[in-house]
Amino acid sequence: MSDRLERITSRNNARVKELRRAFHAGVPNERHEVAVEGMHLLEEAIRSGLRLSTVFFSESALERAHKL
Repeated sequence: MSDRLERITSRNNARVKELRRAFHAGVPNERHEVAVEGMHLLEEAIRSGLRLSTVFFSESALERAHKL
């Protein structure tokens, strides 16, 4: 695994909890972050020049994630 990647093994991880809150709220958080889901939306965000703070993906998507 790359030094930029961190394996998350617990649903109690702080970033996972933030992600769940972001999806539940459906509005930007206090740091103006929003949650998006799906490879297409992620690719569009990258093409649009948006700055990503965290990207979650399954281990089965590891190879595709490296290409992003």
